[in-house]
Amino acid sequence: MAPTERPADAPSPGIALPAVTVGFGAAVVLWIVWWLMHIPALATPPQVAVPVLIATLLVACAYGASRAPRAGAVRIALLGGLVSGVLNLLVLGSKVVVQPASTDEMDSAANQLRPDAAAIVVGFLLASAAAGAIGGLVGRRFTRATPQTRAAWLGRLATTTALSMIPLIVVGGLVTSTESGMAVPDGITSYGAVSFLFPISLMADPRIFLEHSHRLVGTLVGLTAIALALATWIYDRRPLARVCATALLVAVSLQGIFGMIRVDAALAGLAIVHGVSAQLVFAFAVWTSAILSPSWASAAQASPGTLEAATRARGKAVGALHVLFVQLALGAVSRHLDSNHALWTHIAVAFGVVVMIIITGASMGKADRADPLGRSLARLGDTLVWVVGIQFLLGFVAFAMIATAEAPRPIPTADELADAPPIALGEAMATTAHQANGALLLALTTLAAVWAARIRRAARTSPTPGN
Repeated sequence: MAPTERPADAPSPGIALPAVTVGFGAAVVLWIVWWLMHIPALATPPQVAVPVLIATLLVACAYGASRAPRAGAVRIALLGGLVSGVLNLLVLGSKVVVQPASTDEMDSAANQLRPDAAAIVVGFLLASAAAGAIGGLVGRRFTRATPQTRAAWLGRLATTTALSMIPLIVVGGLVTSTESGMAVPDGITSYGAVSFLFPISLMADPRIFLEHSHRLVGTLVGLTAIALALATWIYDRRPLARVCATALLVAVSLQGIFGMIRVDAALAGLAIVHGVSAQLVFAFAVWTSAILSPSWASAAQASPGTLEAATRARGKAVGALHVLFVQLALGAVSRHLDSNHALWTHIAVAFGVVVMIIITGASMGKADRADPLGRSLARLGDTLVWVVGIQFLLGFVAFAMIATAEAPRPIPTADELADAPPIALGEAMATTAHQANGALLLALTTLAAVWAARIRRAARTSPTPGN
């Protein structure tokens, strides 16, 4: 058996790993819903927001329970709800502190808890566990014949880790597009407060909300990466898996450090590094999730048609990755330095990216669709073609928005927010959508290169299916 493969009789996952996976997955979904409802322009009232969040937790835990063994579904969902509740304290903290009227009062109000904070926290955790249990009772009715090995649940946790980076990239793009990067003056704390204790009353300013929520989501991603690294070291003995999970944690940590230094130093060059590395870390997270997926060990069972398609696609996917990196760097330079040269070069290279991705997708599309692995490879190729097409269209929209915009707007510091120009919402949405879809394109191309290489290598080292 190749050293990168798991034994076929992998042990049962028990309760801990599924519960952690369900809890982190539920937390990621809840944070997205919370963020959307608390955008200053929407300001969803509590009587609407609370029921929606409870319903979201119920659905998320029910979905997780439907993937769990029927006998342990309720316990897994209950513990998953509790894990989610602990993670959601990072958001609840904004409501259990004293609520000042302005940032000027933060010198005395920072980190000051309400008298009933402890009761709120305990009640919240109990409610989260109860919601998880109810979700488990519902989800148990819809259990499926899905893999229940440790490898399957570790793969799901890896996928959750990668998916948690999508909202981080989107919010980070909005921070750049709305000139919000300096809305919170301190790099580690937020106006002197521990990040998860920053008052909700001060998030009414859209730029403060975007910058602070970006930091919060980054914290969630960091915790998810820690959970994945620990779970991998506990449940997966493969050196490659452990190295990748550990390297991902290191990369996420460095990304957070870059963000802190960028705020304190206010360096455009560091902002470019921070923006580019964010997308590279996301791509590496997708790479890691592929290695930790149960399908990784079955690559040797690919049919001849799938192997041929993978062989043809591998070099093309690697070439496309190189061009995409150049494209990504040019886009970051253009955004942060307002460089016309970088912008026009970025546009010119885009045509090469489209051609190379279409060729890669077409090569993958020739995989044997009767073979499960080939079908997945072909669908990934089809998705690449669609995503690059959307990216090309979004690029034209973003360029049109930028071309018709006023003179470059400076990034207001915290003491300039009151007099800062209004946010150009249309331009911000267009440029952020283009940036986020570009990150998705990079991640999918990475996934294509990784799987194509894996199928080729597995076929060479395992001449007999299953070896």
